[in-house]
Amino acid sequence: MSREAGLHFWLSYVEREGALIEDAGDSALVVLTPRLREDLDLPETVTVSSDPDVAREDGALLLIAGHPALDAAAARVLAEGDVGTSHLEWPRKAPPGRDLLVARARDELGVEHGRIDPGGEPIARYAPVLRVGVQVTYRVDDHFHEREEAWVDARTGLVPSPDLTRQLDVLPRLTASRPEHVALEPDLPMAVGAAHRLLEARATARRGALARQSEPAVRDELTQAEVFYDAALESLAQRRAAAEPRRQSLFDAQVEATRAERARRLQEIREKFAARHEIRPVRLHLFMVPALYLPVMVRRGARTFPFALTWWLPTADFATVRCPGCGEAAPLVAGKNRLGCRACLGLPAATPPMPESEPPEDMAPKPAATNAQRHAPSLGAIRGGGSPGRPASGTSLQPAADPTAAEAEWRRNYQQFRGRVVRVGNKLGGDFWRAVADGASWPRKRADPHSPLSVLYRLYGADGPLRGIGIPPGMLPTESSCITADPDPDPDLLHCTGGRVVAGGAAYRYLLAWRLEAGRPAVHEVGPFPRGRHVELPARWLLPPGVGMALHQGAPSPRIDLDPVANALWQSELPQNGLTLVARCLAAWWRVADDPGLPAQPPQALAAAIAAMVGRRAGLNRTREAAAADYGIDRSEVVAAARRLQALLGLSDTRCW
Repeated sequence: MSREAGLHFWLSYVEREGALIEDAGDSALVVLTPRLREDLDLPETVTVSSDPDVAREDGALLLIAGHPALDAAAARVLAEGDVGTSHLEWPRKAPPGRDLLVARARDELGVEHGRIDPGGEPIARYAPVLRVGVQVTYRVDDHFHEREEAWVDARTGLVPSPDLTRQLDVLPRLTASRPEHVALEPDLPMAVGAAHRLLEARATARRGALARQSEPAVRDELTQAEVFYDAALESLAQRRAAAEPRRQSLFDAQVEATRAERARRLQEIREKFAARHEIRPVRLHLFMVPALYLPVMVRRGARTFPFALTWWLPTADFATVRCPGCGEAAPLVAGKNRLGCRACLGLPAATPPMPESEPPEDMAPKPAATNAQRHAPSLGAIRGGGSPGRPASGTSLQPAADPTAAEAEWRRNYQQFRGRVVRVGNKLGGDFWRAVADGASWPRKRADPHSPLSVLYRLYGADGPLRGIGIPPGMLPTESSCITADPDPDPDLLHCTGGRVVAGGAAYRYLLAWRLEAGRPAVHEVGPFPRGRHVELPARWLLPPGVGMALHQGAPSPRIDLDPVANALWQSELPQNGLTLVARCLAAWWRVADDPGLPAQPPQALAAAIAAMVGRRAGLNRTREAAAADYGIDRSEVVAAARRLQALLGLSDTRCW
């Protein structure tokens, strides 16, 4: 029987309470218990339907939204609440080992000024996740109800990833069998409070949107009331002016009464349309999720700080961590005496704006004969001007007379260079995602026109950076965190700023690869890996499942028409290697697509050659034979195309697209 949602709920409710139901296809015959007859004010036997024609022709009760019997059943269910605990079945496949988990932790949750080392073997445990469901009643002139849910880690109060919450609804659960592993202890008062704050913030935002929608009606009703009372006051003023002096006091009293009535009526209208909301808890579910409890040691020199991480087995990802000092969800910093975040360790939380003026000339490293100086950053790289790797005018190219002094000077210059890069990068991490959320144009305008970031903008418009890290359409960043890695002395390498950005209540990892150009940061690439050298692309299995899907088969189609080579790259590389590599391949291809020296090769050969060349520099170890097989062409065509394309592109270990 195909039933409308309200009727389906009502039948499920009365059946649970002991009623007998005979399905008749487009209607149902229901025999109610005495208690249900009393609660619902219905006869013992009743035929119900959600089809108006059936109800009219067969004399059935039309049970649709708004019917008192349906409202009474909903009220009883809401009053009872829905509370319980569930243990998910333990995965059968072998869990990852300690070394792999520690490597992932270093890559994803790296600690500033510290190193994550194993502190023991991972321990199988159930980790608690709390789901809180509420009914929110909004009142804006009229009133209506909406359902809201919030998921939080029951030990930290932080929001788990959407991948995990989606799986909690579908993964099989234990029934009567005893849980296989011990559960970590939840902090329910803290978790419920965190869920309430999330729900309150959503309801407040929703209420504000409803209030904005009602503003025209408020203005219209206020205007009508003001026009009415203004006309009444004007009439009284005219009658007072024409009245005898002894009667003017009567009109004065009427004017005062009318003004008081006017103020009361206007306030009544404002209160009528004032937006309010009320939250009523109806559901509290505690899910025990298979996880690994990983003890680690955070080392800073000889000092060690014990810590623990939680690895979610269903999604193969770490739970977000809280600062052990202040409890905030912030990147960890290994201090001199304890582990914490920048705020609780007294470190500056925000960097000052990047100075518009150029740094002093003595920031330029002066090359000497030492090995360290052969890798020193150039003045152009430090100042953000000139060509990378090319010393500015006035920089001495002769070896210093004293190698020790030259080494010390290089170190001073590098520390100044490092400080500038870290300050700019840490500011860039927040500015970039705020600009993306606001739709600002500067990230696109200041990116190299042949960079992967420009490719994402070309494919997806203003949402390109969001698609580049797997954020689904319709979500915008609301907050972000970042850490800028120490810059490599090689001026040809891009700087790296990585962290997490929150969108739609979920956290997504990212890495910005950028450099200073004309004194300002220009982002060349945005990817889903928060740490490591930006030129290397880790394997897909290192990504959270939802992000991996969003960057591979689930990537949205481009908003532009692709040329034959670009289309071949898209069709072949996206399922295998994801959007990050596709963007690099397209950046390389579009850089030479109009070059007159382009070899006369079939599109498949050019695409295979581009994929092999760019993939090898991304650390994929992809041979030309493998690329030729993927694109269904002969290896010799790929070799010939690659030889000519390399001459045009000049790819290297530092320029990988």
